[in-house]
Amino acid sequence: MICAGGRGETPTAGGIRSSPRARGGTRDGYGNRMEEIDRQIVTLLASDGRMSFTELARRSGLSVSAAHQRVRRLEKRGVIRGYVALIEPADLGLPLTAFVSIKPFDAAAPDDAPQRLAHLASIEACHSVAGEESYILKVRVPSPAPPSSSCGGGPAAVMG
Repeated sequence: MICAGGRGETPTAGGIRSSPRARGGTRDGYGNRMEEIDRQIVTLLASDGRMSFTELARRSGLSVSAAHQRVRRLEKRGVIRGYVALIEPADLGLPLTAFVSIKPFDAAAPDDAPQRLAHLASIEACHSVAGEESYILKVRVPSPAPPSSSCGGGPAAVMG
């Protein structure tokens, strides 16, 4: 399960020490500097995470060793956090996607919903949101059955 937002993960990416303008760099939304060639590498890998270093080098105009070095640097900085396989949920028997909002029963209680929900395989993502609800969950299930049968016991079983 992925949990993102104000209470979950925060983006971390170190800045590049050299002048970004001298190398065609820009600032991202967090004030960090990234060279345009690094943006191109990230874009290429985002579209095909299994792209070989040879192909990455050819498409970015770098040598193979330079492409490899830049990818390793992007991984070390946390810009590239990993590589995943994209699956077709329907082929796994999970054709239905639902978004479920949750709010605490008691606002004074600890905000531990992501930890309490982490064991539920049907939850694909958990996003912290502002407003009356605390989180929006992205859930993949086989059918529009009640939550008690799809999510492993329903809200009462999960939240206490």
